[in-house]
Amino acid sequence: MLAVWAMTWAAAAAAGVWDTKPFAQWTDKDLEKVLTDSPWAGKASITHAREGANLGSVPDWKLIIAVRSALPLRQALVRGDIGVGGTPNAQHEKLLAAEEPIYLVSIGGISRSFLPQLQAVADAASLKPKGKAAIMATQASAMMFDKDGKPVTNSASTGQAQIVRVAQRGGGGGGRGFGAADNSGITVTLVLGFPKTTPITAQDQEFDFATVLGAYNVKKTFKLKDMLFMGALAL
Repeated sequence: MLAVWAMTWAAAAAAGVWDTKPFAQWTDKDLEKVLTDSPWAGKASITHAREGANLGSVPDWKLIIAVRSALPLRQALVRGDIGVGGTPNAQHEKLLAAEEPIYLVSIGGISRSFLPQLQAVADAASLKPKGKAAIMATQASAMMFDKDGKPVTNSASTGQAQIVRVAQRGGGGGGRGFGAADNSGITVTLVLGFPKTTPITAQDQEFDFATVLGAYNVKKTFKLKDMLFMGALAL
């Protein structure tokens, strides 16, 4: 009996809020957990993109990589809109019901000073399932947020977030230099689309997201065994 209780407790302890609560009941703390520290989202590792001596330390960027096409992440985005105990509208319901035709992966927390480099970041972005060829990003767009995490609205004051379009892969138009120094606290979230022509499956065990931002490699490994939701792999 004690062993059974221990196993039950361990399973409950391992379960995430995405398994134990309807998303509309997630607290702000729950929401932050799903968006930044869950099987579908987490902090990227940063390393030097080139080898050599005297490269200095890597920056302490808090870049969050998130699989936005996964249902728990879509639920989190809806929960952010409706608040605790809110009711999704028709547009929200459509977002939750839709099967994304591509894998959507975002990089959050990029300094606005990197805006001129976003095309290069998109061109370098890939998903690499274990034992398979890398899947390259084919589309991208970006959204800016202020220091409080609120979307930066456009100049027309429509209340809509300002979207920065990034050309499709190979489309050019993206410089590799830095923009002017930026101390505004405004950050960019870059959302990348990857085709499902080579599907990622549970048998792959894990996959890496990787890209290059300035002089640094950005990487995040996702463990597929942890990315189950309602009994199925959620990507």
